[in-house]
Amino acid sequence: YPTNLNSIKISIFTRSIKLNSFMSIKKRIFNCFILFLCFESCIAQKKDEQLFIQATKQIQSISPEATNFDDLNIIGEAIGESDVVFLGEQDHGVASTFEAKIRLVKYLHEQLGFNVIAFESDFFTLNTINEEYQKGNIEIDSLRHSIYSIWSRCKQNQPLFSYIESCAQNNPIQQAIVTGK
Repeated sequence: YPTNLNSIKISIFTRSIKLNSFMSIKKRIFNCFILFLCFESCIAQKKDEQLFIQATKQIQSISPEATNFDDLNIIGEAIGESDVVFLGEQDHGVASTFEAKIRLVKYLHEQLGFNVIAFESDFFTLNTINEEYQKGNIEIDSLRHSIYSIWSRCKQNQPLFSYIESCAQNNPIQQAIVTGK
């Protein structure tokens, strides 16, 4: 048993000071590490920003009426020899997105030889209507109305259907269907 209670208290106290000093050093090291990560992150973001700016190419127009596709050649290079290209959208019903997509469809069709366009719609209806349209038995309006209204009734998307119709004789675009949830 200890003979001197004061020596035990002093021993515990000095261990406590050493432990607190160690924890303080550990916190300082951790804080320095966090500051280093923040600084490194800022440098990395700056580098990413520079790479992004270097890789960015300006698109001259999103207008469906634009016929010079030189500014879209960078997209053609990215597509390469791909057989399928998906054109998505950030939200249904954004007019400028429809306009840009129509221009891209024209570019893909006229410059890169793509000749199938897929719409998200009812499989049976669109497939049946498309077959009849390809045979010349129905007009483009029937095909247009078999596609979900978010695309078929949007004013900005009407030039797409006009384009499909204008290509019917010389370089037809076939319609396909994308369904599902």
